[in-house]
Amino acid sequence: MTDDRREGLLKSALFWITSHVHDDEEIYRSLHDGIGMTDFEIVECGIDYLCEHFTDRPNKTLLFSKVILTADNGSTDEFFCSGIVNCEEDLENNDLYNEFLEDNLDAERIEVASKAYSFGEGESENASDEELVYFAARGEEFLDSNEVDEIGFFNFIILTDNEDFAMEDLL
Repeated sequence: MTDDRREGLLKSALFWITSHVHDDEEIYRSLHDGIGMTDFEIVECGIDYLCEHFTDRPNKTLLFSKVILTADNGSTDEFFCSGIVNCEEDLENNDLYNEFLEDNLDAERIEVASKAYSFGEGESENASDEELVYFAARGEEFLDSNEVDEIGFFNFIILTDNEDFAMEDLL
């Protein structure tokens, strides 16, 4: 069986289950307990509306931050970021941060509000991109739940030198 065929069958099975079973908890139990899908895999398949039924906890502690950027031109953005974000260097390799900079070349300063969280038990590591998608799908209720611990709040300002940044982009 080819990978394409296997993927097509999975999509068909998931569609059948979600369209024929009308109770969300029963859908979750079918996918999680019956088939053996993890909560992360359920989100990865786009069935994130089941998040209120999720029960999986990782066997490690995942560190992540919710970051809110506010430029002096009034533009804002918020996103989840891997690890604990408490300075500009923690954002430098983040695609969403870099896109924000590119979209706000007229900004001279960016205010950053970052709330750091941990989820799970055991040895800690920074959350992966897939895990960040899972956290985002679970929403604000997840962040406020007993499953997640808030471990810090950080505010800092980034002074941009966008004239140099714009010139580098043109070269």
